This record gives sequence, C-alpha cells and structure tokens, in this order.
Amino acid sequence: MTSVITWGCRDTNAQGRCIEDFMLKQNVCILNTGNRTYFHTGTGSLSAIDLSLCHPSLYLDLSWSVHEDLCGSDHYHVVISTTQSYDHDALPSWKLDKADWCTYSESCSEELTIANIEESSIGSFTEKLIMIDENTIPKSKPHKRTVNTIWCNSDWRKPTIQRGNMVS
Repeated sequence: MTSVITWGCRDTNAQGRCIEDFMLKQNVCILNTGNRTYFHTGTGSLSAIDLSLCHPSLYLDLSWSVHEDLCGSDHYHVVISTTQSYDHDALPSWKLDKADWCTYSESCSEELTIANIEESSIGSFTEKLIMIDENTIPKSKPHKRTVNTIWCNSDWRKPTIQRGNMVS
C-alpha cells in the first residue's frame, strides 16, 4: 500500500509509511478522497497532508470533502458530514441501584432450578431470566437522546468571512 493510493499524497516517504502502519495496527479508516487540502504559498503547489480518520463502524456513515475556498488560510477546510441522524429515542436502561435484590434472588431460586435449566433451552432460560429482571429491577423511562455538540453550535456551522479570515 502506498500513501498515493491511501490518501492522495504525491510522494511516498517514511512518515507516510509510518502513518499507514499506524492505521493498519489500530484498525482505523481514512476518510480522505484524495483531494488536496494544503496550498503551499511559496510554490503554488497543492498536497494532501491533512488526514481524517475514523472507526470502521462509522466509515460508511460519513462523507468527506474539501471546502472550495481557502478562507485566508493555507489549508482548505475539511468537511465531514454524516448521512445518519443521531437524535433518536434511547432504550430504557436498568436501574440497578433501585433493584429489589431479595425478591430477585428468591425468584431466581424458584424459577431457575437445576431441573428447570436441564429441561429447557437457552431461549427458555433467557426468557425466564428476563421476566425475573423485569419484575424486580425498574427501568428508566425512554427519553430523547441527542448528541453532545457543545463544540458544534449554530454559529460554528455557518462560518463567515471577514477580511479574508475565517470567523466562527
């Protein structure tokens, strides 16, 4: 594998091979499409020196692009967007600190005897255990779950250009 193929850099060197080795060992994916992200003001050349990495489970949900305006910088801004909506109802969770552990223990002793376990399937055992859980351990109420985006507010999403500089 060469860095030319991996993220669009023109040269393959020791630093690029080190980054590729890191990505393989850490099982991370690179989002870059090969578009150049750096403008060298002295030579006017472009290169792909900015990298965006993610966990493999996120790779298909993210898209990567480069903003077309330098906005007064020598690096083009990288835009990473998602095709998924992460605002959804969360599943209720078990409130273990409010469980009735005495009743739980008694129910397990009654329902999960060796005779019952030997005669039942894994599915039947699991159903009995879940029934005991639901009868003795309360659950939280489902609530709207949102992604914590304190760092990404509406002002940040709509940057403006003032005197050639990016202002958020």
